[in-house]
Amino acid sequence: MVRLSGTQLKKLIEMAENLDTARALIIPTGQGSLKSLTLELPKLELNQMAYRSEVGLELPTPHGELILNTEALQMLSNRVRSDFAALTLGAGDASDARTALGGVLPEGVTEDQLEQAHVLRVSATSGSNKITSLGEQRYTLRLPVEAGFAAAGPACTVLFAAEDGTVTTLAGKYVQDEAFSYISVSLSGFGMVIALPSGTAAES
Repeated sequence: MVRLSGTQLKKLIEMAENLDTARALIIPTGQGSLKSLTLELPKLELNQMAYRSEVGLELPTPHGELILNTEALQMLSNRVRSDFAALTLGAGDASDARTALGGVLPEGVTEDQLEQAHVLRVSATSGSNKITSLGEQRYTLRLPVEAGFAAAGPACTVLFAAEDGTVTTLAGKYVQDEAFSYISVSLSGFGMVIALPSGTAAES
């Protein structure tokens, strides 16, 4: 777990404003072997970041990258009922995905796809309370995948299993460049995100 003090978060905001960047980038050290990372943000400074600056938040981890713009931060801040808000990104596997899906594969999804899926749990809490959604606002997830994870064209199927067990099929965007490949998907709720392969990587 990484807990930012109010002073640390203020400095990150000031740095982003001075550099005229859209988001404050938080890169925790020593996370290479971790399956899960939790970032705690102080409520007061989170509120100031959301309402008194134009700086969003970007949290990259080896398993996925979480991006919140100022509107999403405002909705998160409104839902905080304790001194800190906690954001967690945790790597999952096919077994976790099956559990989140209630043991039933959606129509058109195969076991092979599930075995090769990129699975990530995203959660937000405030003390002992779960934050299930950002309402009308959305955040972005980028999930690192192998080249060829998706077929030609940008579309990629992403399953989202909410905390209440509801499963939604979303359209993710497959991005591949010389440096790395990832799936980008926009979400409002928190839960299990399952990006399904459809390209050469899935066929090999």
